[in-house]
Order: sequence, then C-alpha cells, then structure tokens
Amino acid sequence: MSSNNSFEEIEATNGVWYKVNPRARVGSMVVPMNDQTLLSISVYNQMVSILIKDGEGIFQYAGDFSFSQIEKNNTFHMHATRLAEVSTEEFPFGGFVNEKNETIHMKFKIDPEKSSIDSLKSDN
Repeated sequence: MSSNNSFEEIEATNGVWYKVNPRARVGSMVVPMNDQTLLSISVYNQMVSILIKDGEGIFQYAGDFSFSQIEKNNTFHMHATRLAEVSTEEFPFGGFVNEKNETIHMKFKIDPEKSSIDSLKSDN
C-alpha cells in the first residue's frame, strides 16, 4: 500500500482520470489494461511502465520495460519493485542462450503489497 494518501490525477487514453502516486513514472500516454493495471508509455525514455492499483485505489509504480540499442544489438530490460515471482517452463534460471531462436515464455507475478516507489532512494 502507499505510505500516504497523496496522488495526482492522470487522464488515460480512454478519457478516464486515475489517481496515481506522484512519484510513479508516468509517460506521455497512459493505457488502461483492466481496472487494476495501467501501462504508461514514454517514447522519449523508450520505456513502458506498469502501474497497479493499491488497496487505497491509487496506482503505484510496479516496474518497467525499457528498450535500447548498443551498437547493433537491441536490448530489452525489466525493472520491478513489486515482483513476487518469475516462472518459466523452458529453462532454469542462471542465464541461457537462445541458439535455436525459439519463443521463450516467461510469467511475472506482481504483488501490490511488495515494496513501493516510496521506499526507493530519492534521486536528490
């Protein structure tokens, strides 16, 4: 849950206004996925943030996916503050090389009660 009741209202692409933690990473477009999850897209930062609703009805930052290109290699990064579990049937963790160019399925379980953006160090 959020550590306080502060929020700002953000309008999503469906025209609905949502309460969002002011410290959440909100991009230029917010897309509702369901009544508990918003995607915040920032083209400038090449990032898609995931916001989930806490017990007080305020959307909190849960993590993000970012994209970058170093030399000719495209990379995909994930950062999460509320990650509860990662599971896959294809490979054990510890790293892998996808030599056969197979599709890999991963499942990420997000827990709204895990640590929040408020618990992270301030950038100041």
